[in-house]
Parts: sequence; C-alpha cells; structure tokens
Amino acid sequence: MSSSSSSSGARHMMDDYKVQSGVSITNDMLPNAPASSLLIVQKEAPSLWEKFQADPFPPIGCFVTAAILVGGLHSFWKGESKKSQKWMRARVASQGITIGVIGLGFVYNQQRKLPELRQNRLN
Repeated sequence: MSSSSSSSGARHMMDDYKVQSGVSITNDMLPNAPASSLLIVQKEAPSLWEKFQADPFPPIGCFVTAAILVGGLHSFWKGESKKSQKWMRARVASQGITIGVIGLGFVYNQQRKLPELRQNRLN
C-alpha cells in the first residue's frame, strides 16, 4: 500500500470520526494531509438556560437543598438544636431526591437516544 493511499484512508477515517464526535482535528494529527482537506467541526455548547429548559429538576433540587441547608445553619447558630436536626434531616432527604432525579434523567436521556445510536451503528 502506498503512502498516499494510507494517508487518504486515514483522512477518511478521521472525517467519519469528527462528524460523529464533534472533535476538532489539527494538521499535526495528519502530517501528510494538506490543510485544505481537513474539515474542523466544533459543536457549540448549550447555554445554561438551554440546559435548564431541557431538564429543570436537578437545578431546582440543588436550590431547594441549599435553601434547607441555610435554614438548618440558621437554626444551629440560634442554638435551636432540635430544629436544626430536623432541617439537616430534610437536607439529606432533599439531596437523595435530587440525586435520584439526576439518575432518572440520565436513564431517560439514554433511552431516548438509543434508537439514534442504533441507526448510526447500522450506517
């Protein structure tokens, strides 16, 4: 196999990779390829607001947990130990619910993407 055909094959493999993964490729990764033959693909990261709109429960859970923590610390500083204990138990419950929601969101998103991933493997 000649050198030009192997670099051409490598370029084709890299083209497939960068289209699927969104990773940028630089010239030093393929030293024999002319700069004009490389296509640099970069995905723009979604904004914080777009992420919140897509899945609002984890940030809400984090905010609720932080608010409960502040309430518990306030009770602790005032010397109300029984009330502070209730706040801290509520904080632990809130953290557990938030982690559960994050896990369920992850599983849901993976299940939603599964048909697309299977289709990409077939192509």
